[in-house]
Amino acid sequence: MMKNNIIIILLVVSMLSFAYAQNMTLHFDDGSVDTVQVIEEFQMYFSDTTNTVTRLQAPVNGARNLTQQPEFSWQHIPGKEFELMISSNNTFDDTLYHFTHIDTNSFLCGTSLSVQTRYYWKLRIHGEELWTAPWYFTTYMPSLPEKVSSWALLPSDSYGSIQLKTYYLSEVDSFMVIYGFDGLSFSDTSHCDISDMFIGGLDADSCYYMKIAAVNGAGTGPLSEVLAISVMTVEQPVLIVNGFDRTTAGNTLNFIRQHAEAVLANGYTLVSATNEALTDGLLSFPFYSDLIYILGEESTADETFSAAEQDIFKNYLKSGGKVFVSGAEITWDLDNKGSASDKAFCHNFLHMAYAQDAPNNATGTYYNVNVVGDTVFSDLSSFSFDNGTHGTYDVRYPDVFTPLNDARAFLKYTGCSTGAAGIVFEGMFPGGSQIGRIMVLGFPFETVYPEEKRNSLMRKFFQFSEFGLDVTDESGMPTEHCLNQNYPNPFNPVTTISFQLSTFSNVDLSIYDMRGSLIEMLFDGNSDAGHYEIMWNASNVATGMYICVMKVDNVIVTSRKMLLIK
Repeated sequence: MMKNNIIIILLVVSMLSFAYAQNMTLHFDDGSVDTVQVIEEFQMYFSDTTNTVTRLQAPVNGARNLTQQPEFSWQHIPGKEFELMISSNNTFDDTLYHFTHIDTNSFLCGTSLSVQTRYYWKLRIHGEELWTAPWYFTTYMPSLPEKVSSWALLPSDSYGSIQLKTYYLSEVDSFMVIYGFDGLSFSDTSHCDISDMFIGGLDADSCYYMKIAAVNGAGTGPLSEVLAISVMTVEQPVLIVNGFDRTTAGNTLNFIRQHAEAVLANGYTLVSATNEALTDGLLSFPFYSDLIYILGEESTADETFSAAEQDIFKNYLKSGGKVFVSGAEITWDLDNKGSASDKAFCHNFLHMAYAQDAPNNATGTYYNVNVVGDTVFSDLSSFSFDNGTHGTYDVRYPDVFTPLNDARAFLKYTGCSTGAAGIVFEGMFPGGSQIGRIMVLGFPFETVYPEEKRNSLMRKFFQFSEFGLDVTDESGMPTEHCLNQNYPNPFNPVTTISFQLSTFSNVDLSIYDMRGSLIEMLFDGNSDAGHYEIMWNASNVATGMYICVMKVDNVIVTSRKMLLIK
């Protein structure tokens, strides 16, 4: 056993040939000398029976690819406390961390160290002078974060802020968020830690478009697709889900713009999510008033509706949900090429069957639709969708489908007598407990032009969502009291507010600000059953959000948000 003294170690190396050994000479402080012959590389430990110095155990000297929060361990000495020091060099003249009064023989570093960095550590018994010889280790370099595909923008309880929800598998320290007001330019940047996923300091009356990227020690990952959110939402906002993931030349990953603009133009507020966020359980149903689903040109190349998405759709519709789906090749994927369960979903919940791959089976030929039937959509005028020259992408394969199970066709392709371009259904879905409603287009909504046509089509969806297909009886008179969304919206400074009465009633139609203060009473009196329109000139009030409230016989029927922008 070595003497219990301080040891002076001299290494005498003979290098005349590889056959020669290396000698280690040990000089003790009592004057004695000993020599050890070192034949090959090995590790040697010297014990100290006085317990003034302990022995390091892990991470071993020279360890590589350690986590940013390593666990340290050493020889156990009962009844002792320890001090641990971490530095970026072996002289410890720039000590980074000094932990004291550790009463166990291990310590988990609670502070994240830098990646791909060499650190030195040493230990001593608390109250003793001598430290162990320093050991070193190197932290690892994580992979650059992947693109965030599962995320959502949701309301926050704090004024002027929103909540970011994500589901990620790779190591992420924070998220970079870029945002703007049009979905094309993103002039502002924010960062949020994974423990505090809120973005504040936003204009409460605005809608923001955002992209996010995950950040870790390796850098910033690629930016995501675009989502949107109204900072100030109503109790049940509209949910827009972007399910257009297919990588194509025309997919710019920002087509939520056209959907969000049409929702806002009709006075509704919105939140949004990716379809991955939907299936990863980041959203709460049936919290949302309406569900708008973007499918673009998914088709069989990227699965229109996965089995998980289908289950969520079914449950939402069975509980009385209202859904607007648009995209090309929906029935081609689900009904013509799909599994038995895909076909059942297409027939029983989307209420349609495959008819043709394109109008008259001619690709890239038909780009116009006209309204058919006697429904709430009857007063829409014909319109067109993009052939590749109107700002989105060429819809070469618009879906042609046959309405099933009491669904009604309300759109047909101009020049095509087969099938439908759009169907609607209201009623009980299989296994349902409440009446649900669904509207499906065989072409992507974002490709409809001009903007006024998109807004009008979205307005009709909301009317269908709230009041169903038939809002008048056979005589043309309303069957229920109804306050429609003002138009245009946003407006400056004049807008039209329309309402209808099913019976002779006393009507109070008034404008309030967001604090509940009365701004103007537009009408207060008795009216016969029928349809009415009132113009509101807001020249004398400031830019902002206002609420139009309709009372019938002193009972609030409904209210509408209106956005004045000067």
